[in-house]
Amino acid sequence: PIQWKPRPPIWVEQWPLPSTKLQALREIISEQLNLGHICPSTSPWNTPIFVIKWRMLQDLRKINERMIIQGTPLRGLPWIPAIPGNLCLIVIDIKDCFFSMPLQSQDREKFAFSVPSTNFEGPDERFEWTVLPQGMANSPAYCQNYVQDLLQPVSDLTYIKPCVYMDDVILGAPTAEQLTEAYKVLPKCLSKGRLHISSDKVQVVPPFQILGSQLSLEGVSPLKPQLYIQDSYSLTGLGQVLGEINWLPPWVPVSIGQLLPLFDLLKDRQPNDEITLLPSHEKIFQDIQRAFNGAQLTRYTPEEGLQLWVLPSPSLLTAALVQGGKPLQWVHISLGGTPRVYTCIDQTADLIQKGRDIAVRCYAHEPDKIVILHRLSDFEWIQRNNGRIALALEGYLGILDCHYGPHKWVTSFGRLDWRAPQLFLFKPMPDALNAFTDGAQHSQQPDQHIRKYFGPCEGSAQFKELLAVVMVLTKVPEPMNLFSDSLYVVNLLPGLLNSHIRLDNNPLPLMIQAHTLLFERVNPIYVHHLRGHQNLPGL
Repeated sequence: PIQWKPRPPIWVEQWPLPSTKLQALREIISEQLNLGHICPSTSPWNTPIFVIKWRMLQDLRKINERMIIQGTPLRGLPWIPAIPGNLCLIVIDIKDCFFSMPLQSQDREKFAFSVPSTNFEGPDERFEWTVLPQGMANSPAYCQNYVQDLLQPVSDLTYIKPCVYMDDVILGAPTAEQLTEAYKVLPKCLSKGRLHISSDKVQVVPPFQILGSQLSLEGVSPLKPQLYIQDSYSLTGLGQVLGEINWLPPWVPVSIGQLLPLFDLLKDRQPNDEITLLPSHEKIFQDIQRAFNGAQLTRYTPEEGLQLWVLPSPSLLTAALVQGGKPLQWVHISLGGTPRVYTCIDQTADLIQKGRDIAVRCYAHEPDKIVILHRLSDFEWIQRNNGRIALALEGYLGILDCHYGPHKWVTSFGRLDWRAPQLFLFKPMPDALNAFTDGAQHSQQPDQHIRKYFGPCEGSAQFKELLAVVMVLTKVPEPMNLFSDSLYVVNLLPGLLNSHIRLDNNPLPLMIQAHTLLFERVNPIYVHHLRGHQNLPGL
């Protein structure tokens, strides 16, 4: 039975329905009554129903709030390319899985609903579910655990590798004979729980279609939706298109940085706004469709080594889990929470951490090798001086390398424009020029050197401090000790050298200018924070 929080019954009024939907609803009700999935009700509980595309849906949000969530929650879809490629497979669909699982009698009244009458010509007809209703918070977990328990005798066969996602079942075995033997046991196991196999949906010959993907002997590809590109969208329409795109990243080498301009179109919009696409946005859509049409991943082979490759891309870095020189799964930086100035080192650290997590979750072991974009000599320096890289590689016992091998698909990613981070020193240079910058008009520090005042400028204090530093970088190409009054600027400069800069940043032109000056700089620089507004010795 379902466990409930002790409160009074919930009653949410049913809204009116037009005649066309009422007619469709009564046909659905008649069918469900004949099947025994619902029965007449006098329950004190009620939640509204609606009809979409001639399907009846019940709004159970208030009921779910009252319910205590039970069972093991489903954390996500199984990753189909992780199913070993050396197994013989059979794909099965369980018929009406939800509607074959009865509700306990004491729980049925909570899922009552009403069929409204027109113009109050009579009392509303009332019904309640006798089987597991769709939309209930516990339904997916109950269904998964119920099927898993029934299939336990099949799982106990040592040579069988089952993959179960609610009513979809994949059986894998090393030989066709072993697979046939397991399949004979399956109907008997399911019948104990009054479940049956959909005979017209049993797939025994590749390619198999399962969980939004097509699995063949050559590899695995997603079932391809067609993106219909329009000149303009409503906010809801664009959100739906981007929702379809949002599940593509593991399948295609399109980084989140390439998608950001599309998601930025949703910002600061009203529901009725018309969003017009620029040619640059249309090109992104076309690139996505092209990548998706050609998407195919290799199938996992447990005997081969698993590698994680960090790769360049037009904006943010990306990565791939690879076997035999072919991509097995794409790894991208998450869309939310990326900083305004996202250094190449921090991107590498995040991709390594995420790639390691995905490898353990989907393939049950760490990558045997991690291939990075940097020369190993530079990367050793980075490991010593960057905490995020050290944390991303904590406990890693595999091989670090910087060579991908002669694979054509890798060369299509181009190369990383990279300046060795040794440009920034950790100690001041005794014989180098000392440069002091201050974005304020007045400073408490005495005038000990030649001083240049550039006049007033508009903008925030951080903007003025960055502008002062850009002027110094422009005029002083030789080795330099740079002392700035802004801790923000001092922390920003080393990160600008190899970074992705978000386009919504206000001082964007200045940051790009500073990035260019640092990237082209030959001589080293030491940067330090100096508190120029305090007349204290040593500051």
